[in-house]
Amino acid sequence: MFTKKVKLISKSFLTLASVLIFTACGSREQNPELVGIWGSSDDLSWQWTFNADGTGSGGPGIGTEDFSWFTRGDVLTQDPTAAGIMNFVSNFNITDDTLVLDFTSGFSGNPTFTYYRILNDSKFFGEWVGIFLDFGVATSMNLNADGTHNSGSANHELDGTWFNTANMIVLDAGTVNEERWNFTYENGKLNLSSAQVQGLSLDMYRSNLNEELFGIWNWSDDGDWMYSFHNDGSVSRGFRSSGLENLQWITAGNYLIFEPFTEREEIWTYEIVNDTFTITSAQIEGMQFSYIR
Repeated sequence: MFTKKVKLISKSFLTLASVLIFTACGSREQNPELVGIWGSSDDLSWQWTFNADGTGSGGPGIGTEDFSWFTRGDVLTQDPTAAGIMNFVSNFNITDDTLVLDFTSGFSGNPTFTYYRILNDSKFFGEWVGIFLDFGVATSMNLNADGTHNSGSANHELDGTWFNTANMIVLDAGTVNEERWNFTYENGKLNLSSAQVQGLSLDMYRSNLNEELFGIWNWSDDGDWMYSFHNDGSVSRGFRSSGLENLQWITAGNYLIFEPFTEREEIWTYEIVNDTFTITSAQIEGMQFSYIR
């Protein structure tokens, strides 16, 4: 009888211990914080995709290798579907859209890698315009919701893909045209600083047509010279007596740009005070004109 009780107690103890160990290790699950696309901090074209159903893919270009995945507590296991490939096991930590994987199996030397969450943030959708003042040219960056972009300046156009991380905008990752820009965003202005070219920075503004400019403005020195801004993005200017020329125009921040992104491009800063419109050239030092509504 005594022996039987000991066996029962031992069996109960082992069962309890197994439950405690299993609980401590955690059950298999797909941690929702991991779901999404993550790009390597060393090469943002190397990406892991974790799907909510426990499938995933990754490598230098999404889809190069498929795997299944699960987590137990803070341990991530990636099980490649291809035969003969070792499982990847790592301790993971996610902070502010940054994923750190500390590998314990699958990679020689058990390295630690850092990844950034890949986003297509809607606040960036649309056309942005910036001015390279040292070169006297405007550049555009049109970011589309489908992850494509159209960017460039006069005689330099570029179509490709884009995404953003928590603090970086990346154009054409993994190509010879890749551009990486650290950014801050406030009050509708995008401040860019190149992650590749030291000292290269750029402020970008939403492209628009400032309604305050609509209408006719006469030159303060000679009323025969005029500007007539239209809401379709066209503008007429010149001497009434000798004929007007027709141009295209946009505004971006406090910049007024005629014939944007062409060889005829003119860049001016502008301000409107008490129905007086003043433009100052951003390309020719000392050139300034005022016009009256």
